[in-house]
Amino acid sequence: MSWQPIVVGVDASPEAAGAAAFAVSMSQRAGTSCHLVHAARDAWASVGVEEGVDGLWHALVDQARADITGGLAGVVPRELVDNMAVRLGRAPVVLRQAVADLGAELVVLGGKHHSALGRWLGGSTSLNVARTTDVPILVAAGSLPTIRRVLVAVDNSGAARPTLQTAERYAHLFGAALRALSVLEPLPVIPGMTQAYETGEYYAMTEELLERDVWSLIRTPGVERIVRYGMAVSTIVRDATEWGADLLIVGSDCSTTCRHRWSSCRSALRRSRSRPKRTWLPPSRDGSTTEDSSRLRSTAQGNRARLSCHQVLRPKPGDCCVFCSYDDVRCPPRQTTA
Repeated sequence: MSWQPIVVGVDASPEAAGAAAFAVSMSQRAGTSCHLVHAARDAWASVGVEEGVDGLWHALVDQARADITGGLAGVVPRELVDNMAVRLGRAPVVLRQAVADLGAELVVLGGKHHSALGRWLGGSTSLNVARTTDVPILVAAGSLPTIRRVLVAVDNSGAARPTLQTAERYAHLFGAALRALSVLEPLPVIPGMTQAYETGEYYAMTEELLERDVWSLIRTPGVERIVRYGMAVSTIVRDATEWGADLLIVGSDCSTTCRHRWSSCRSALRRSRSRPKRTWLPPSRDGSTTEDSSRLRSTAQGNRARLSCHQVLRPKPGDCCVFCSYDDVRCPPRQTTA
């Protein structure tokens, strides 16, 4: 599969310059084009003035271009700087439009550390872009890294397939080792309610589903598959740090929880003293649908009803889950297609 253009969101910061350098190197390796885009703040948009401000808009664009050009000088080819697109508007909107115009498949941004107050007031550009764009976002921090190890974190959702495909593609591009990680979080404790099944039974069921539905998607030989137990964010960060991952890929299923998890991983890695080489890539929002989630819940229920007798059941030939094989009715996805 050929690579499509790469869009780099830049400003006058050193982090943006480092991200641009990484994107240029990556585009050369992938045999595709790289495009610099800057979103300049439109000071007049908030006051609703539209007439007689054309000259001011041009001045804003020219000033922004001059500021950024100085920071990128000697970091990326001069031709890219000369062709940089400077547009008025909010960064998520401008970058989304640039992706659509160029048919790009990746947005690269420089990672910055924001205080809690700064995030509350202005938010994180990378997270805001991730919420609104339909292509992967790569957030690079620090010096230009050599990608030797790629860690991909997945769960048993519809996001697993595009996440693993993305991870395999990038590992192949950089000639890097690939490790796949899935973190099984403990069951939530709800006051006043008794758990329907034991933690050990839940883990056994989930690992079985993971083996069948997730690890089977991996096509690259020799990929290490790891299952951990604990809280997802801290476990992913610890594994990325201890293994020395240069690129961490976290899948997104369009859910608020997953977006928060990605943001929390970034923040936790920044606090780590021995963090990896800090390159991030959440794949595009190709993720799970209601049917995917229903299938997983149905399979869990089907397994759970029979694990109490310590018997491990597997789906019958032609059935998608043990719910379909042994329950009185088929699982919701099968019901909708019947």
